[in-house]
Amino acid sequence: MKIMALFFLICLSSCATTKVYLVRHAEKAGSGPADGLKAPEGVNRANALKDYFKGKALHGVYSTNYPRTIQTAQPVAAVKGLAVLGYNNGDSLLADILQKKNRRYVVVGHSNTIPQMIRAAGLDPSYSGNIPDNEFDNLYIITVKRKNSSLIKSIERKKYGAATP
Repeated sequence: MKIMALFFLICLSSCATTKVYLVRHAEKAGSGPADGLKAPEGVNRANALKDYFKGKALHGVYSTNYPRTIQTAQPVAAVKGLAVLGYNNGDSLLADILQKKNRRYVVVGHSNTIPQMIRAAGLDPSYSGNIPDNEFDNLYIITVKRKNSSLIKSIERKKYGAATP
């Protein structure tokens, strides 16, 4: 029994996985920086994001300091009993998160910051430029696996909530 427990601990410490879920804020009402998720589509999408994470462990939820990103992150944080933590520099935040072991985080950003963070992590979001203005249903999952001293990063793009054109 002790040998199995020791083997498990060695495997756990030598093969750690971290996941970061990156999403653009949900649909907003209006076009100004202070606009929140007054559009029913935005509220529905924020709730769909919450539903996506119901069976998943999370260790943190991050958002920029705009109402539309905070309101997108809030339902996820609430269902997990977490606070929405603010950030200003997505590249620095992601670099810090990717150094952590065996953790899962949600990061809510914008059409320009999410692809930038993916590229700064050395990954390809599969398109050039920003997320198109009418796309809100992308969920990017960055996985970092550590095996001994190696870091293996990958990205997966999924959809959540109602499809956008």
